[in-house]
Amino acid sequence: LTGVNKEFLSQLGLSNMIDFNIEPWTLYEIFMLDACTYVLAFILILLIKYTPIKTLGIDKSSVWNRLIQGFKYLKNHPLLLHFGTASFAIFVILLIHVHQLMPIYVDRHLKANSSIYALGEMIYAVGALLSGIGIRWVFRKTNTINAIIVLMFLSFIAFELLAFTSQTSVLMFVSFILGLTNAGTRILRITYLFEHIPNNIMGRTGSVFNTINIFLRFVFIALFTLPFFNQSNNVIWAYCIGGLFIFISIIPLIIYYKRLIFYKNIDE
Repeated sequence: LTGVNKEFLSQLGLSNMIDFNIEPWTLYEIFMLDACTYVLAFILILLIKYTPIKTLGIDKSSVWNRLIQGFKYLKNHPLLLHFGTASFAIFVILLIHVHQLMPIYVDRHLKANSSIYALGEMIYAVGALLSGIGIRWVFRKTNTINAIIVLMFLSFIAFELLAFTSQTSVLMFVSFILGLTNAGTRILRITYLFEHIPNNIMGRTGSVFNTINIFLRFVFIALFTLPFFNQSNNVIWAYCIGGLFIFISIIPLIIYYKRLIFYKNIDE
């Protein structure tokens, strides 16, 4: 919307390193580009060849009954419940960071304008894209649980960096790291769950995990809307808390590390 010019590059401390100019886009041009990405995604999904191994019956029960099925399955497989909930921690805090905390952080702590927020979002997207392309290759020589623990620990460090620094360049670096870690963890997490949960129950367990995720986000959003976090630069304490939550969520993965690596369903 605003384009890129010398003034914008100066805010990032890059005016002496690079010099280029991008004219502002109109809103309809931005929407058109957004629409094109959906068309591209549609084509890519269309090209995926899928052959079902076996035909499963269609469950036409109510949404509530399906959710109960998911709870019952995870009750019988508590290790998967621990894994699925703990490995969702980055996503819980990340959504709050992007939509609630980051605007306050940029305004009150960095004392920068909205273009810094927008650039952070863009760099996050680049990190997520690269993660989607290469995260499995990066961790090809280790197991999924170890990879997720590493990515969660990097996220913990990233959020604590935001709390204890006040540089725009650090925010850009952290945005890139969070793009890598969040997308990477979600890819590895969902792969592990698909390997250990039958397809016909996967959606039901996913609903349980999403319900827990929404509840945790509700708790943190309610906490971070307290006046304290909106005064001066006190938003940094929200990042401390968010980082600690991710760190605490790593503990169950470490405790059940070997059991998760060699996990087999009791009904197999």
